[in-house]
Amino acid sequence: MAAQHSWHVWHHPYVNVLTSRPVHLLGGAVTILFLAAAVTAAARAGTPALLAAVAGVQALLIVGWMMATDPPSPRAVAAVAIGTAAASDFLAAFATRPSLASLSGVLGLSVLATIVVQLARGVARARVTEAMAATLGLTVAVVSVAAILVLRRQYGGLEVVTAAAIAGGVGLMTARFVDFVLPVPHLAPGVAHGGLGIVIGSMTGTAAGAFFASVPSLSAQAGAFFAWAVALVAVLADLAAAYAIASAPTRPRYSFVAGPLMALVAVAPIAYVLASLLVTR
Repeated sequence: MAAQHSWHVWHHPYVNVLTSRPVHLLGGAVTILFLAAAVTAAARAGTPALLAAVAGVQALLIVGWMMATDPPSPRAVAAVAIGTAAASDFLAAFATRPSLASLSGVLGLSVLATIVVQLARGVARARVTEAMAATLGLTVAVVSVAAILVLRRQYGGLEVVTAAAIAGGVGLMTARFVDFVLPVPHLAPGVAHGGLGIVIGSMTGTAAGAFFASVPSLSAQAGAFFAWAVALVAVLADLAAAYAIASAPTRPRYSFVAGPLMALVAVAPIAYVLASLLVTR
C-alpha cells in the first residue's frame, strides 16, 4: 500500500488501514496523561478544584460531541447539555448526601427538557430523532463524569479516586502501546486495536492501581478487583470509541481524544458502583 500522506504509514498483515500512528499514539498518550493527572491532582486539592476539573472535561465533551455529530438545532442540544452538566455538578459537589440517585434525577429532567426543546422548534422541526439521540447521549456523558465528584465525597474519597485514575490511565497507556507495536488479533477493519492490548492493558492497570494507590477501606483482594475492573472498562471504552470513529463518514480531526474521554465517562460511574459494593465503612 503506497503512502498517500506525509505521515508515517504503518504496514502490518493484520491491519489494512492507512493512519498516522505516531500522531495518534502521541495525541492519545498526552490526553490520557493529562486526564489522569488532572483528576488525581484536583481530587487531592479538594472538592472545588475537582469541580473545576470535572466542568472542564464536560466542556471538552460538549464541544467534541457537537463537532463529531453535527446535530440539528445545535444551540438547543448544547443548552440542554450545559444545563444538565451544571445541575449534576452542583448536586454532586454541594448536596448534603450526594449519590448517583440524585444524578439520575437530573438525567430524567434532561430527558424532559430535550422533549420540550424539540417541541418548541415548532414547524421548523427536522431530524427530530437525530437531535434527541445526540442530546440524550451527550447528557448521559456529562452526568457520568459528575460521578467523580460523588465518589470523592464518599467511599474512601481521595484514595479511591486516585486508584481509579491510576488503574485507568496505566491500563489505557499500556493498551495503546501494545496496539501500536502488535495489534493482534485484529478486531475489525479500520480499527487499529487488537485483543492483546486489551488483555495486557487491563493487567498492567490492575497492578498499577493496586500497588500505587493504597485504599485502607479495601482489602487486598477487593482493591485488586477494583483496579482490574476499572482498567478493563477503560480499555473497552477506548475500543468502543475507535469503532465509532471507524464507522463515521469522515474522521474527526482530533479523534485521538475521543477514546480517553469516553474511558473517563465510562469509568466514573463504574468506579462509584464498585466502591459502594467493596468499600467497608
